[in-house]
Amino acid sequence: MRGWANYFRVAVSSETFKALDHWMFLRERQKHKCPICGESLYNGEELHKHHIVPKSQGGKDTYDNLRWVHYICHQQIHGNNSLGNGLSRVK
Repeated sequence: MRGWANYFRVAVSSETFKALDHWMFLRERQKHKCPICGESLYNGEELHKHHIVPKSQGGKDTYDNLRWVHYICHQQIHGNNSLGNGLSRVK
């Protein structure tokens, strides 16, 4: 292999690919939309991963407990418990 292809084969670990696959699965599962505002995840806003059950309360880094949300939407979740509680029902 030559050039960039060889670089990525050597420099990017299998763990990195697993993480990328994990995050893409979540985006696809959400139909590439923010579960709070319903807009595309790719509208230019910064994205955050949100734990439905916070890690401080025993939440895990599992598909069922994680969602991609826009930065502003993430702030709204943590500023308003009713949004955070409703997010647990988002598929």
